[in-house]
Amino acid sequence: CVDVPGLRLADGHGPLPQIKEEMQDAKQCTELCKGNSKCGQAIFSFGNKGCYLFEKATSKLGEQPSQGTTFQGAFCGAAIDEPRLWSLRNAAEREQVQREWTKAEDRAKALLTKLSLEDKVVLLHGQNEKYPNDRRAFAGLINASKAGGHHGIRPLGMNDGPQGFNHYQDKLANTTTQFPCLLALAASFDPGAV
Repeated sequence: CVDVPGLRLADGHGPLPQIKEEMQDAKQCTELCKGNSKCGQAIFSFGNKGCYLFEKATSKLGEQPSQGTTFQGAFCGAAIDEPRLWSLRNAAEREQVQREWTKAEDRAKALLTKLSLEDKVVLLHGQNEKYPNDRRAFAGLINASKAGGHHGIRPLGMNDGPQGFNHYQDKLANTTTQFPCLLALAASFDPGAV
């Protein structure tokens, strides 16, 4: 069997008789499916400790409850089917990622409609004051509330990327990681130096 942790799979095809006893964990449910030659998919609900078995597996996702209950699924079959089982898991995970991205994009679009022009402009540049007044972010602080709007956008502190995480405080001197510029590494005529 190939476990599919954390995803609420849609019910497979051909439900097998319902398991009456309460399962202690997802592994126990998966083992039940593994021991049944007709079982192709198991779904375990941590909420009601229920184990649901199906003859044929699906990589489609079911509706995830908004609060609380989590699930674990498993695709089962003969050893020769293992590449197909992993393919099902990958398809389910891709669908989950796509759902999460879609939700995030929808939230971002809704938030943008609420921002004033001034709020949007503030998102395009850092708001650090001159040293030593404001050193919360060493390569710029993006603070959406600087223009006066408060929309629940948390400040984002930036730091110098190519040279690694850099501290500009005397007490933390010499604690920076220093990496060579990636462009210089790529242009090197000495592969051994890289």
